[in-house]
Amino acid sequence: MSDLLARRSSSFGSLSATPPLEFDELATILSAGTRGARYRSDLTTDSGPAWSRLSVFANHVKGLMPGCYLYDTAAHRLETATPGVPDGLLSQFLYSSYFTRLNYNLEQVAAVIAISGRLNAMVSTYGARGYRILNAEAGGVAQTIYLTTTAMGLGCGATLGFDHVAMSAALGFDGADERTLLFMLVGRERPGRADLDYQLNWGDD
Repeated sequence: MSDLLARRSSSFGSLSATPPLEFDELATILSAGTRGARYRSDLTTDSGPAWSRLSVFANHVKGLMPGCYLYDTAAHRLETATPGVPDGLLSQFLYSSYFTRLNYNLEQVAAVIAISGRLNAMVSTYGARGYRILNAEAGGVAQTIYLTTTAMGLGCGATLGFDHVAMSAALGFDGADERTLLFMLVGRERPGRADLDYQLNWGDD
């Protein structure tokens, strides 16, 4: 685990559409990510219900048509989201919904994984602390996805820079107590990426 933590990093502009992400790789990321929602606090337990879930904007995933999908955790399957995005326009939709356009090329991202949560239900259950509990759960999911992709040799980057209203609408969340909280961009990285060795090396003298 310490090795994974040391290697974990955000991909920024190094994600590449080729080769595409394998369907089984996406399935592994989603399955592992949902486990990050289970944590113990003074109000929650690691065996209690999750208040968040994952959805996917699949862009370059082998065996999966580009589009918007909801992840069914219990059945470990993807369901097509309604209304979704018209065929052939996913990359255009992602780009137009992305405000921080200097960090990532959305055409090169294999998939955008959306972490969403039920804020009203959280506040009704836990009061004002529901905001912090839901954010902590989303953070746990995000960090689990980071570590999972690192272990798989894949790239990953978290971002808040999407139009949450448009992304939530594409997933069919309008009128429901659910909204997107954070987005994880995943895929392969281009080889030969420059890096900085920031670790301190302590000598014997």
